[in-house]
Amino acid sequence: MDYRNSDELPQSVGEEYLLNFIREITPYTEDAASPALEHSLADGVPVLSEETKNLLGTMLEIRKPGRILEIGTAYGFSAVYMSQFLPQGGQIDTIERNPVMIREARIHLAPFTGMIRLHEGAAQGIIPELTGPYDFVLIDAGMGQYALFWEEIRDKLSPGAVVFCDNVLHGGLVAMDRYEIPRRQRTIHQRMRDFLTEVLADQAYQSALLPVGDGVLIAVRKTDNGKDAL
Repeated sequence: MDYRNSDELPQSVGEEYLLNFIREITPYTEDAASPALEHSLADGVPVLSEETKNLLGTMLEIRKPGRILEIGTAYGFSAVYMSQFLPQGGQIDTIERNPVMIREARIHLAPFTGMIRLHEGAAQGIIPELTGPYDFVLIDAGMGQYALFWEEIRDKLSPGAVVFCDNVLHGGLVAMDRYEIPRRQRTIHQRMRDFLTEVLADQAYQSALLPVGDGVLIAVRKTDNGKDAL
């Protein structure tokens, strides 16, 4: 299902004319994740924008991770998509706490038993029990918890590991003055701003904050000699 021109597209912080141009010239191809994508869109479950998905795939092709951790499974779209970049014997651990999401994810992840392991419950309780190390981490879950996830995964990363965080600009609201943001969202957005500031200032990582999709933060753990592994 080609959803690049669909009204179901996730919010984006990019200019509309630029997004239209990018979508017009970027070929769309069906892949193993397409059924999960179509199911997610039909049920109104947020998914990676096409631009974010393509960036994610490019980073996976560069890094070639053997082990991936995902925080926020939803219907399993991202996990299935990432599995296509794994080498023989590669593994994805994906975490989801929402019972409805878990039920639907099981359907889409069933053909990938042995390659994708679904962990049911809160990430803060599950991550400490995972052995690691991970070469790639995708964080796409509750915005207010990103800083907590960051602290939990830091000692689970291999040298040169990539941490890919989606939805970090929330339609541009994260960049606005707090008084321009609805009161109920101010705490969450302040937590996200604090998280972004912390990661971007961390000298142990080479990081970039990009206005792609709904905002993407990429942090690469530097190797012992101070250089990243890409």
